[in-house]
Amino acid sequence: MHGYLGPRELPEERHAFCAEQGIELIAGYCPLMFLPEASRLHRIHTALLRLLGRGPK
Repeated sequence: MHGYLGPRELPEERHAFCAEQGIELIAGYCPLMFLPEASRLHRIHTALLRLLGRGPK
């Protein structure tokens, strides 16, 4: 499960729901942000988040 701004964006309700259902939640950024052939939009999104100090490393 991912959000636009990464794991901190996911509401606590999602964490609680997954825990109640026995689902292991792996919260993070959109996987497409890490692919070298990602679309221009994903590359720009990643660059902006990193520039603001909020993006994936």
